[in-house]
Amino acid sequence: MKLLPIIHPELCTGCECCVLCCPTHALELVDGKATLARPELCDYEALCEDVCMAGAIELPYRIVLGTAGELRQGQPPLPMAETFSEESDGV
Repeated sequence: MKLLPIIHPELCTGCECCVLCCPTHALELVDGKATLARPELCDYEALCEDVCMAGAIELPYRIVLGTAGELRQGQPPLPMAETFSEESDGV
């Protein structure tokens, strides 16, 4: 499952900073709000979250458990949680 940015339209001011800084052009302004118009292009660099002064963009992260040796040997990591975001309890 590919993780994608979560855009909270109720917080978006339409400043367009995220759209202009997105290196893959995955974001676009629709009806004055940032929208992930082309999710297949998103490379999850987090630039959009960094420039959003309104805090309207959130990037959840997947946490995995496994040693570096296991990961190098191609063993799948054990998922600790599906995703983690500031709004979740981290479990």
